[in-house]
Amino acid sequence: MDIGLARGQLVLSRTFHNLVVVALAAVLAGAAAAPCRASATGGSELGMVDSIGEVTDVIVGHNTRGPYSLSWTNFDANGISVIINGRSLKNGADCKIDTANGIISFDSILINDAIARVSYRTLPGKSKRAAGGTSIPVTLNLRSGATGSLRMTGLYAQDDPNNPNAGKSIIGLGGDKAWGSGKLNSMFLISQSNEGSGSGGGLWDRAAMKFGGDTSIGKLKFTGSYLHAGDQFGGGKEYGTDVGKELINLATAFAPTKTVQASASFLSAEDKTNGSRTVTNEQNLVFTPVLSTQLAFKHSISDLTAPGGIQDNVSTSGVALSSTAIRRVTLRSSMMQKTSDLAGAEQAFSAGVTAKPVDQLNLDIGYGTLENNAVGHQASTDVKVTAAPIKQVAVQAGYSGVDSTKLGQFTKTNVAVQATPVKNVQIQGSMADNVENSNQQFSRDVSVSSTPAAFAKLTAMFSQKGINSLDDVTKGAVLQLTPGKRTRLSAGYRYAETGPRVLTIRDYLAETKPWDFLSLSGTYRQRDLRASDMVDSASMSMSLSPTRFFALKGDYQSNPEDKTGAVQNFNTTSVGLTTKIGSVGVETNYFQKDEYAVDTLSDERGVGLALPAFGHGQITTGCKLGRTLGSSDLGTRTYSLGYRHSVGSDFSLSLTGNYTQYLLNKMLQPDKTEVSAEASLGVKF
Repeated sequence: MDIGLARGQLVLSRTFHNLVVVALAAVLAGAAAAPCRASATGGSELGMVDSIGEVTDVIVGHNTRGPYSLSWTNFDANGISVIINGRSLKNGADCKIDTANGIISFDSILINDAIARVSYRTLPGKSKRAAGGTSIPVTLNLRSGATGSLRMTGLYAQDDPNNPNAGKSIIGLGGDKAWGSGKLNSMFLISQSNEGSGSGGGLWDRAAMKFGGDTSIGKLKFTGSYLHAGDQFGGGKEYGTDVGKELINLATAFAPTKTVQASASFLSAEDKTNGSRTVTNEQNLVFTPVLSTQLAFKHSISDLTAPGGIQDNVSTSGVALSSTAIRRVTLRSSMMQKTSDLAGAEQAFSAGVTAKPVDQLNLDIGYGTLENNAVGHQASTDVKVTAAPIKQVAVQAGYSGVDSTKLGQFTKTNVAVQATPVKNVQIQGSMADNVENSNQQFSRDVSVSSTPAAFAKLTAMFSQKGINSLDDVTKGAVLQLTPGKRTRLSAGYRYAETGPRVLTIRDYLAETKPWDFLSLSGTYRQRDLRASDMVDSASMSMSLSPTRFFALKGDYQSNPEDKTGAVQNFNTTSVGLTTKIGSVGVETNYFQKDEYAVDTLSDERGVGLALPAFGHGQITTGCKLGRTLGSSDLGTRTYSLGYRHSVGSDFSLSLTGNYTQYLLNKMLQPDKTEVSAEASLGVKF
């Protein structure tokens, strides 16, 4: 599949146009160059998928564990595949995937040269495109050896996928050098953005600098680092430097024996965006008389300057003890005393035990006291029990209680049960109660799923949430049928009672792919709101490609829902045709949007041609006509001319120019005419 990064259009900063040359040079030289994220499937106009589809995201490491963004959210949690350089990872063990937000994090650092492929399935009516933009990192190794390395890095990223002008470019130089028994490392970065942060300011304001090192002298070890990130630096998130920060970190450690370890550190952190500053001196001493017992002492002094110039001096001293001398039992306790010029004195004590008397039972108990001006005298108790008395049942229960002389009482109780009483039947239930003084907040959830046959799955659920005597109730059931490998049917019912508001929803879905060249899908959502009218939603899609030279796609949506679940009062229709006549490629498309609630109708028609030229190159040209009919007649005419050139079989570079005219009531508006140019780099996986 051929993936166009940033939806095929990456608008590059004029100031950093040389970054494109660097990226292309790295590609041609076989250096490490790849997109941070690329998706193998498309979506509807609103970013919501209308049928189940396989998606593969390609992630290039940034020398961090993450989190890394995926192309879709709310996708199927089952059947996820994560592969790094040919090695499969397990979700939960080697990585963690948040399907609701479309985020993946790894348990170990994903280095610059590592490529991860994440494959998953989107869900009709639920999965949506992620809001984040696409980025292209480039790393060019200038020198690499046993004594050190030097590399050039670059990055182009889109902050907003719907706004091609909201892009930023970052370029830098970094490396490391062996020095005696230690090592030095450094990196310098500078950013330029088309819009927003990083678009103005001097060189120092748009730059970030990191350097540090470590060395050892006998049993002494020294480390130090310095970080500067200007308040206009645009790569704070991608490179982990943040924005407007000045950090100095110095530390030393000394281990005269195996049982004694001492350390001291100095930290100065300044945030120029809000004027805050922290200077901390800390000392630690750890004594391990036996392998099962450890005693730790800590002392620190911090000078704090909060936004607005408010200053404070905080002194902290503490001691902690932990022991595993008793088999299957871990004991822990700690005492801490803190003094603050603003908050006054604070004393805290905690003790706890974790026990596992048998393999099927785990018990954790904790008790603590806290005394300060904010809570008065406070005592807290925590109990957590996890048990699996039999193979088919797992139980987890917890209790926490807090009693404060100033804040009152608070208790939290929760119980969760998962059971498989018979084959192909699973029951999940949970209940939670939070009581704060006289207010009780509660929730009850039960779900039952069954697969009576290989082609059928039935799920039923009940949920109740509320405060004191007020509650909201939701009930529902879903039946899924797969009569064939290429056909799926489902029907669902949901009853939601929120105060006096009662909403019932009926969902129907059907999708089939009778042949490899034809796929059809449709969804229908019927809503019934008591004492009120609500519109229904429907969607249909079709894809037909009988030959590799011909592809026809169509889509229709009526009253779709947005990301928050609110119904949108409009209908959309789109049709696209791609074909090839001889050596000439032809692409046409039509899109119509009827916003009937505000009496506005808009449409767009387009045609594009691709002609072969200069060996592996293509000349592209096209025209798009847009129109919006409402209180006035608005129109646009966009003409494009470009050139696309393939570099080998995996990379392509394209340059495109656009000329756009605007019309009002069919009259040309010369003062609004626009001329723009775009460059994009495509990668094939």
